[in-house]
Amino acid sequence: MTLAPEDIQSQQFRIVFRGYDVAQVDAFLDQVHDELLRQTAHPTPAAGGVLPGDTSSDGGAGAEQSADADVGHAARALRALLRAEQMADQVLAEAAAEADEIRLRAQAEGEQLLADARSERARVEAELQLQRERDIGALALRRQQLQAEADRLADLERQCRASLQAWLTEHQRLLDQRLPVIDELVTAEEYTVPGNGHVPVN
Repeated sequence: MTLAPEDIQSQQFRIVFRGYDVAQVDAFLDQVHDELLRQTAHPTPAAGGVLPGDTSSDGGAGAEQSADADVGHAARALRALLRAEQMADQVLAEAAAEADEIRLRAQAEGEQLLADARSERARVEAELQLQRERDIGALALRRQQLQAEADRLADLERQCRASLQAWLTEHQRLLDQRLPVIDELVTAEEYTVPGNGHVPVN
């Protein structure tokens, strides 16, 4: 993987939940950018450890050691950058897995809520149906009781009418038997009025 300073400068990371601190990542990228710029400005010496135009063997050895140190720093910086990229990929994968888990859990909870709501609706409808049947049964029983009471009162009325009719008939018969006798007694009876003789009673 070949990196240039402008690649690091233009690198952007997506901010995700539970990710790295943005300021720390930017600071690290700035350090890597500066290190690559320095490496570009001071290239590694040629083979043999002597820079062009350098006639001092001691100076060449010191420059070689400095270049090796710079290369080591750059390599460590690149390795750190690669590790950061790997960790970022891992964080993204974990975030995606967590998002999938949350979505599946939310879907399962939604389905459970829907099932609970349907079960509750079925229970309420069953209770209402049972209550309606009870009310209808109670009304039918009350109707039967009222009908029986009405029938009893109708029978009692017929009995009273029959008894009254029999009583009236009996009294009429008795009156019919006694009226001729009373008429004869009234016709035959006379009242005596003082000084006037006998006065018939009409």
